[in-house]
Amino acid sequence: DTNIREIIAQGKHYPRDFVEMMAMLNEGTLKAGEVEIYTGSTPTVACKDGDLFASSSGSMDGWGDVLERSYELIEEDVKYGWITPGTARIVYGAVTDDDGNIKIAESDKLRKEMRERRRKRSIDAKDWWKQERQVVLDKKWNEDARNMFADSCKYAKFRTQFYGMWQLPKEYSL
Repeated sequence: DTNIREIIAQGKHYPRDFVEMMAMLNEGTLKAGEVEIYTGSTPTVACKDGDLFASSSGSMDGWGDVLERSYELIEEDVKYGWITPGTARIVYGAVTDDDGNIKIAESDKLRKEMRERRRKRSIDAKDWWKQERQVVLDKKWNEDARNMFADSCKYAKFRTQFYGMWQLPKEYSL
């Protein structure tokens, strides 16, 4: 229920991502009957002509250490409303004032404490690998993870990497 068809008919640009979509909504250029934002897994969303859908990474894996995210970027995230000050603190180790500005000294101290907690609960990589390999051998995942691995193993490249990583026997299957 957006006015995207009108925007396109007027020769104006349409939003290329979530950031532009939200900016256009905030400035009133883009109108929507309803806006839904999911912070977890996105359910199946039925879209009809004129609806817009944006997806962004959950930044769970492979994007670097969250404690190394720059304070400037976190501050921007808070000010744009993409994350709350509580999320900035818990996830990124960044403490903000009431205006969303990062308190550098407090944040540096918190990040140091968070790194120390990580160090205390960490285990040797060889021990971690052995534990995780046993999970793979026993197939002790939740149903979604099991289905993802089973589906991904249909592709030769993934299967080769997966079997290689966990040193799985040829007869292993999902």
